Amino acid sequence: MKYLHAFILVAVLLLCVSCSPVEGWNMTELEKSTITIADEPEIVMKPIDEYVAMEAEKLNVEIQNTTDKLYIFEYKPGLEVKYTTEWYIVPLKEEAMWIEIALEAAPNSTTDQSFVLYDFYGTLPAGEYRYVKEFYNESGKVYSAVYFKVK
Repeated sequence: MKYLHAFILVAVLLLCVSCSPVEGWNMTELEKSTITIADEPEIVMKPIDEYVAMEAEKLNVEIQNTTDKLYIFEYKPGLEVKYTTEWYIVPLKEEAMWIEIALEAAPNSTTDQSFVLYDFYGTLPAGEYRYVKEFYNESGKVYSAVYFKVK
């Protein structure tokens, strides 16, 4: 009987650990990201602020096109949260909407851009995040990401 109780206790603890939120997220509900960012991307994104508040309205980013090619990108959101060494897609709020417009990253230029956070995701738990963007040109698409922490 003692062994049965011990087994049940261990099983419950393992279940709680596997389903417990990591930095405020239930990892069993998040989809693992399949996006890989190049070590030296053609488009470099840097956060203007090192830390972002949990209820931040926007993420302010510097986008640098290091090539002589014009790149186009969308306003479509793409937030991911880090758990151990893997990235997971942060789900959008059900009512999240954005304008489908094309933005330009001109050749050999730097521009500032703000991406909406709160309206798309609500209050973010503390943790490490990356905001992923797809950039398109006549040759195809490349990914870039800006990495930041929420405090």
